[in-house]
Amino acid sequence: MTHPPAKLTIAHLEELEELLRERGAGITKRWRTPRSPRAVAEEIARLGLAVPDEAAVWWAWHDGVLESAPLHLRCISLGWYPLTVEAAVEATLARRRSDQEFGEWNPWRSSWIELCFDGSHGALAVDAGVAPGEPSPVTLFFDNDEPRPDATLPSVGELVLFWIAALRDGVLRVDGDGGGFAYLSPEEKAQARGVLADLL
Repeated sequence: MTHPPAKLTIAHLEELEELLRERGAGITKRWRTPRSPRAVAEEIARLGLAVPDEAAVWWAWHDGVLESAPLHLRCISLGWYPLTVEAAVEATLARRRSDQEFGEWNPWRSSWIELCFDGSHGALAVDAGVAPGEPSPVTLFFDNDEPRPDATLPSVGELVLFWIAALRDGVLRVDGDGGGFAYLSPEEKAQARGVLADLL
């Protein structure tokens, strides 16, 4: 029997935050305060989109992290740092513009919002093109690469549960006292379900 995807809740995020704090992750000292639902909706409206339920829960938790911190200390995992809603909108607009300005084939979908960034070319994109109340798939995206179905999770809740499991299993761990995360060995990547290891 196939179970429906877990829809993100504040309880999931509180569990994730507690684990990050217990492990000594540097990001826990660099959260920004939440934005109001109205402020989030106004920002996302610049994209011509409504705020999907799971994204609303996400930004009601924290409005990303302080961008003045070193990259490794603002990541929720090995390489992904949560964007503020304003930065998410700007990043999403920039990805949309790449097709118009440079004439490149652009596989970025118009219903996507960039949720997390890896500091280079990668994004975790949440799909706003879902019915109200429905979970939003999250896709691992790299510039001008065709999105891979095997690198998509069915909801933001499933992404957070994936991180929680990786922290509990020790696959995702803080490296010493610095607050950043240790890189994975090939064996650990295999344990992290192959391509989904990129979501760490």
